[in-house]
Amino acid sequence: MSEKCVVAWDEKERVLTFPVAGSERKLFARGLTKTLSAQFSPEFSISLVLKALKTIKKKKHGRFRGNLADHQLSTWANEGVLPGFNMDPRFDYIRNVLVEQQWIPVSAQLPVGCLHLRLATKIDLLCRDSDGKIILVELKCGFDDYFDVHNQGFMNYPFQHIPTSFRNKAILQLMITTYFYFHTRHRFHQYPYGGSYLLHVFEAEDCSLRHTLKPLPFWAFASPGLVQQVLLLLKQSKNQNKRKRVQLMQNGSKRVRYRFSNKV
Repeated sequence: MSEKCVVAWDEKERVLTFPVAGSERKLFARGLTKTLSAQFSPEFSISLVLKALKTIKKKKHGRFRGNLADHQLSTWANEGVLPGFNMDPRFDYIRNVLVEQQWIPVSAQLPVGCLHLRLATKIDLLCRDSDGKIILVELKCGFDDYFDVHNQGFMNYPFQHIPTSFRNKAILQLMITTYFYFHTRHRFHQYPYGGSYLLHVFEAEDCSLRHTLKPLPFWAFASPGLVQQVLLLLKQSKNQNKRKRVQLMQNGSKRVRYRFSNKV
C-alpha cells in the first residue's frame, strides 16, 4: 500500500470515488464512518446511551445547524470568505477556538482514502499552526451530554480493551483518517505534519457553547502494528455492501440492548 491513492468527490453522485487507471470509469468508495462501526463497534445502541442520562434535552434542529456550521467553515477555509449574514454560533465559536490555538485553516473537506480498501472520507479541517505544520481536525458537534457515555461493553478486536462510546468511535475514525492523509496524493505533503485533534463542540446545561480539543490518545498509536491490524480487517471486509453493514449494526444493536438493558 506504499503508492499514494487519488480520491475525488463526485458532485453529481454525491459520493467519493477512485479513478480507474487507463479508463474513464470511477470506483465508488465505501464511507469510513459506518464501515468502522460495522467492523469494530456493531454492538452499539443509542437508546441505551440515552437511558444513562437523567434528563434528555429537547431537540433543536441539531443536524441542520451542524450542516450550516460545516458549510460556513468550509467556505471560510477553502475560499477565505466569512459569512456576511446568518453566521452560525457554532461556526463563530469554532473560529474563536482556532484563533486561540493560532491555527490558520487552509482546507476543509479534503478527500482522502485507500483504493485497496475501497474506503474514503473527507477531513473536516486542515490548519497550519504557528510553526507551519499541518494540523488535522476531526469536528464533532452535538452529543451534548452523552459523548463520553460508555455503558455497553467494549469495541471489537484489536480494541477489545476500549469502551464503546461516541468519543472512542470518533477517535478511531480520526486514527484511520490520519493514515489516509498520508496515503493519499494531495498538495499538503509539502508541509510537515503537526498532529491530529478531535474537536467536540457542544451545548452546556446553561445553553452556552463549550468544547474539548484533544489529540489522538496513546491507545490509538501505542502499538506500532495497530494500524496495520485495522487495515487488514478492513481489507477483508472490502466487498461488504451497504445492506450488509446496516444488517450487522441492526443485529448488534438488538444484541447489546438485550445484554445491557437491565444494567443501565
